[in-house]
Amino acid sequence: MHYQHFFLLLRFAGSLMEHSDRKHGTYVDQ
Repeated sequence: MHYQHFFLLLRFAGSLMEHSDRKHGTYVDQ
C-alpha cells in the first residue's frame, strides 16, 4: 500500500468537503 497515494486521496476528499462547505456557507450568507 502506497501511503503517498492514500494521503493524496485523503487530501483530495478533504478539499472536496471544504469546497462543498464553502458553497453551503455562501448560500446561507446570501
